[in-house]
Amino acid sequence: MKKIALVFVLCGTALAQNHAPSPQQCVSDVTTWYEQWHLRATFKSDDPGPPFNELERRADELANCGESKAPRGPISYDEMMTLYWNEENQRQKAFILRHSLTKQFLEEDAAGKR
Repeated sequence: MKKIALVFVLCGTALAQNHAPSPQQCVSDVTTWYEQWHLRATFKSDDPGPPFNELERRADELANCGESKAPRGPISYDEMMTLYWNEENQRQKAFILRHSLTKQFLEEDAAGKR
């Protein structure tokens, strides 16, 4: 019986839905992330910033915050999301160039592979 209860608990945890962050969490996160981004951009630091998957996670959170009508921080959720998307695009472009994949990318794009 204990094993069955454990299975239900584990299944419930695995199937739990992600809930939107609280308005306070939204404002706190966008404020912190904007300050970090602004410092890196202003002082051209050697800090590479968060890894790509963290940028994706943050962009998802920002989208949820924007949809929830949470109060605005020092920058709108859409504006901060755009900064992250631009960062992602720059990293992807750098990867394509670094690995000499430009020709392959252009050929596949022209063929409609998207």
